[in-house]
Amino acid sequence: MTAKVTRPAGRPSAPVLLTADVDEGHARTRLEVLEAEKMWILLYQNRPVALRTLYATAQGMRFKYPRTGYNNRPHALRLAEQLNLRFNCEDFSVGLAQC
Repeated sequence: MTAKVTRPAGRPSAPVLLTADVDEGHARTRLEVLEAEKMWILLYQNRPVALRTLYATAQGMRFKYPRTGYNNRPHALRLAEQLNLRFNCEDFSVGLAQC
């Protein structure tokens, strides 16, 4: 795949570490592993946490695990704000992941 990739204006491109072309039958895509300078994670009472959503299906209970780590701080902050509203608290925050 040699198609030119266009990126939104104003968003700097991170260095590409690995690429792989993926042919899923109905679509051809390219997976790129990008270098991330920082990872922002969701904290509850200053401790890293994971989230799990439970939902019922005909086959029983199923789980989904939403993201709690982001390389973009505003996305992580928005998640913390949404959770603080949902749980009526101020215990959710964002911190830098320790590498």
